[in-house]
Order: sequence, then structure tokens, then C-alpha cells
Amino acid sequence: QAGDGGGHHFGRSLSGDGSGLLFAVTTVGRILRSEDFGDSWVPVDTGLPRGEDRVIEGVQSNDNFAASVTLDSERGRVYAGTKALGLFVSANRGETWVSVPGTAGIADSAVSPDGTMLIAERGGRLLELVPPSL
Repeated sequence: QAGDGGGHHFGRSLSGDGSGLLFAVTTVGRILRSEDFGDSWVPVDTGLPRGEDRVIEGVQSNDNFAASVTLDSERGRVYAGTKALGLFVSANRGETWVSVPGTAGIADSAVSPDGTMLIAERGGRLLELVPPSL
């Protein structure tokens, strides 16, 4: 678990492309972007629905928080998976997000070389999804 000096602690998901561009999900479900190999970070999740926070056994929890982030630099997209609200996609490095219909319960995701999304659901199912045009 690493911090960025701004109080953010990473631990859920990290994705990058080797150029210095990184996206991370913090332990409280925030999505951050770095363009300098992680030296500095800015939040890029303002367009994602947040829902109501709750504390379970002393830990902040919210099923609307991001659980995973996946960068598809080949197609210029970033994907954010949430437990309750499904998959969201951004075509502008996380500045704005669009919901991907028919997705829910995202635990993790990855992008295959042909652009197909591989989605792991919370129940253990693995799905393939051809991302929508933006």
C-alpha cells in the first residue's frame, strides 16, 4: 500500500501504459490519475455516482465506489468497475464517464488485445463484453 503524500492510499487497482500515465483506485474507491509515473495524482472520478458511505466494522464502505480501473491505451479508454452500478467508460482520461448498460457487480476487469473487455463479477463469473462506441 503506497500513499501519494495527499492522504490517498492505493490498494484496490492500478493500471498504466508505460508512458507515465497511471490510473489507481484508492482503498476508499476514489479514482486517481498520474501523468508522471506516480509522482503526482489528481482525482478523476467526479462524474461517477458515489452513493452513501457507511462504516462496517470500522471500515468505510460504499458499493458504488470504484472497485477496479483498467486503461486501454490502444483505444484511448479507461474503464471503472463498481460493485453496485456496473462498468463505466471514459474516452478523455477520466474527465467524464459514461455507464455501460447491462453490467453490474464488477470485481475486476481487463482488456484483451482486440479490445474486448473481460469482466470478473463478484459472484465469480467471467464475462466478455465488446465495449460500446463513444
